[in-house]
Amino acid sequence: MIMKIKITESQYKSLIEDMESPVEIFNKYKEICFKYWDRFGPGINESMVRVLNIHKFVKRHEYFKILCEWLREFIGVEESINKTYEFLKHDGHHIQDGGYDFTFEVPDIEFVGGIGKLTILVNDIDGVVELVMVDNSVLNLADAINDDEIGWEIKNEVKDTIKDYITNKVEMMFGVICYFEEFKYESNSQY
Repeated sequence: MIMKIKITESQYKSLIEDMESPVEIFNKYKEICFKYWDRFGPGINESMVRVLNIHKFVKRHEYFKILCEWLREFIGVEESINKTYEFLKHDGHHIQDGGYDFTFEVPDIEFVGGIGKLTILVNDIDGVVELVMVDNSVLNLADAINDDEIGWEIKNEVKDTIKDYITNKVEMMFGVICYFEEFKYESNSQY
């Protein structure tokens, strides 16, 4: 069975353009991004993405990395790293999202180029999670993480929530991409 779809000529041109050399097309935006940041200040935000019409690029990881690289270049690599360090080293980053309420710290940061390798320490002793999809009960985060049935899911959601926080508060503000080198919980830690 052969399936055919009809597209307009402009859709076809757009498709061919994207297939031929999407990175080259995206690179045309570098000067535009710098002009935007000159006028409105550094940072990758929804307003910038909308105004510059680059939403199709930002959703894809490889383009987001290029945008972050440009942002580091705009701010200055050393300045970006210093701002990232200052932001991450303050105690008690608070997460209150989707039934989760906890804090975390970044006790160790190593920078390699414009990339930050982080050790994350989650305060699961004082944190809580509301089990919305189960029975709306509220559990201590440490108990939920150590639960045999749901612990693996809670750990993954905690990591995802922290990754979203880091993306929004660090990567999109300073252009420094961050990875979790180590992920620890206070209830299981020597700290």
